[in-house]
Amino acid sequence: MFRNMLELGGEEFEVQRGDMVFRAGGVRNRDQTGGKYIGFAPGTEIQPGDWLHGNVSGDRFFVFDVNSMLIRGRVLQVKAYYETAQEHEVRLAQAEPPRTQYVGAIIHAMHGGNVQAIGHANQSEINQLINDSGALAAALDDILMQVIDAVRADLPAPQLIAYMQQAEELKCALKSDKPQPAVVKRLLSTLAFLGDVEGTAGLVTRVWPLIGSLMPIALTVLQHVQLR
Repeated sequence: MFRNMLELGGEEFEVQRGDMVFRAGGVRNRDQTGGKYIGFAPGTEIQPGDWLHGNVSGDRFFVFDVNSMLIRGRVLQVKAYYETAQEHEVRLAQAEPPRTQYVGAIIHAMHGGNVQAIGHANQSEINQLINDSGALAAALDDILMQVIDAVRADLPAPQLIAYMQQAEELKCALKSDKPQPAVVKRLLSTLAFLGDVEGTAGLVTRVWPLIGSLMPIALTVLQHVQLR
């Protein structure tokens, strides 16, 4: 039955999931409540967070939910509920925090103390950065290298190595498809000398402006993951 539906009104879609891309035939439809979905053949590995690009129509969709249609105990089709690229951008914009984030307030809330940092970031620029994996990686490399350079001369070799490892872990966590908030917060605390690496007051003062550049990026990455 699904094959007949595909031949009559289907389209081949390019499925994009991070760096992975594959093709699958799908049929656009609506459920009884009006929800828009694209039906795929049983066994098609469509996941929430995938982007679908119609090879004929050129339309682009974001998948926010997936479930299977069952008849007599057998999967008839995989239903990928979607929103258009424009609808997705509008939803993200409506859920975003104020366009300017004050880093000191974020740090205060995160640690429950009176530590403050000076700095702010334009939200639209951060969103563009988050949506470009290459630009995000370059920005993280640049900021974290400055953080390491700021402490390089004052940390003993074993502590410096541990510090550099934590910086690399933070970069990997923020580039991950599923970053864990607890991990990101722990690593930021360590780099700010609020965690396992013992720092002096001078080092703390030196790295806070740089950590302030990382905070809005980290917060936005975690918020985008929650909206997927």
